[in-house]
Amino acid sequence: MAFVLPQIHINEQSSWGPPEVQGGKIETTVGSLYHKREAVEPFDWLRVLEPVEGGRQREFTIVEDEKRNKILKSTRVKERRQVPDWSAPRRHQNSRRNFQNKPKRNITLPPDTVKVPSDAVILEQFRQAELAKMPNLTSLPTVSDISQHNRPPVYKNEMDKASCKAPIPLNEKETKVDFTRSDSFTDNVLRGILKSEPPGTYPIVVATDEVLALLMTCSRSVYSWHLHFYRVGRFYFISKVDGCNVEKQWVDETADVSRVPSETEVVETDRTSSLEAESSKVNNFFVAQSCTAARYQMDCEKSPFPGKHPRLYRYRRFVMHADTKDRYDLIVRCEVDAMQGDKHIRLFGLLEHCIKGEENDWRKMLASQTATCISEEYRRNAQKMARWIALCHLSGAHMKIGFISRCRKGAGVFDPLRHEVLATFTNDPSPLAAQLGIKVANMWTVADTIITAFVQSDFSEAALVKRSGDTSILLVEKCEEEFYEEEEDEEDDDEEDDDDEGEEDG
Repeated sequence: MAFVLPQIHINEQSSWGPPEVQGGKIETTVGSLYHKREAVEPFDWLRVLEPVEGGRQREFTIVEDEKRNKILKSTRVKERRQVPDWSAPRRHQNSRRNFQNKPKRNITLPPDTVKVPSDAVILEQFRQAELAKMPNLTSLPTVSDISQHNRPPVYKNEMDKASCKAPIPLNEKETKVDFTRSDSFTDNVLRGILKSEPPGTYPIVVATDEVLALLMTCSRSVYSWHLHFYRVGRFYFISKVDGCNVEKQWVDETADVSRVPSETEVVETDRTSSLEAESSKVNNFFVAQSCTAARYQMDCEKSPFPGKHPRLYRYRRFVMHADTKDRYDLIVRCEVDAMQGDKHIRLFGLLEHCIKGEENDWRKMLASQTATCISEEYRRNAQKMARWIALCHLSGAHMKIGFISRCRKGAGVFDPLRHEVLATFTNDPSPLAAQLGIKVANMWTVADTIITAFVQSDFSEAALVKRSGDTSILLVEKCEEEFYEEEEDEEDDDEEDDDDEGEEDG
């Protein structure tokens, strides 16, 4: 049977589609161009409208039934692919964009310790980023001991047995022991050392290890503090005053925004000032509990502060820029908390920031990942832990950190009034500084830069001021006492105005 070619329909000029006998009224359908803003409506395809010519008369109509429209829309959603299309080109995702859509916290920092008047003369402005990147000193200062005072207590070795499985409860009974550090002006030993100094031309700077360690690590601080600089002849004094925040033990000062505490927290015990007071308390309790009543037998002179907590006071001389025209000596009163064998020990209590609703990280990490835990805590408390390393470096002592956490009440709930020691960590400050990326030479460079700026100036007194949240540190001519005098004068004026108003009302 031969193949017969079917008849091919050829459209007339200006026409399209199948012939009328095989299709419907396509040529009669009214249409318009589709725009993206217009919704695509569902259609009934080839729906028979009327039985004309044997049911071959068909056209496209819009579905007007609302129930049917909803069914069609839900069916389309179900038929969509829920898996990613791996064949499509993918763009590299920046991990930092994950935090763009998260709600931002409004962090309220602690108030400034002092207000700098607008007319104050700024001697020098130190930017923290520039201080951290300054070239290190070519050689560290040479150190020598001048005298030692007060026999230190012996360390209690039972504290090293603390673990997450068997924590040691912290003894938090209030005592009358004074843990505060005295400034350099009330130290009679420093006064005697300066009187016995031979005449010379190079400057002599006097400070305590507490103040000098703050200078060495000030490039990491976030919260406010201030110090006093005085000059008497060739003697220069760096001292703290009341309300200067030098002795504060802040919690998570350099942490991420999601963890850093705020002064406007709903729970009062989670506020910045409350956590600092809690941290300072547990630090003192840990130091007291880690010391025995026995004293280490050594040759030393009597204590210059008999009413204070027993410590060893080491008066040391640090010679800066020896054999150069820029030489100056640092006479520093350093402290040692206890003796373990023949090792000098500085004790520090590190309080964990327990966030409500979150599990305790230390109880999982301290047993097997102590180094990781220390590195993570340094990221959150960079200024405080770097300052501890500087204190140990100045005192020539080993560092012993007690990891202290709140006692657990329930799942994600902790008691701010009861604490326990989960572990203790002992290390030499130099290897620990290398592990955390802290350069001791840079810390000396920062302190030397600030001290030299005042020594080379012509002013007899100044104040070093760090304001909360500010990335610069100011060395201003006016001292803090003058600032407070202005504030007191304003308060007195306000009180007088109130009294006058009261008399007029009377």
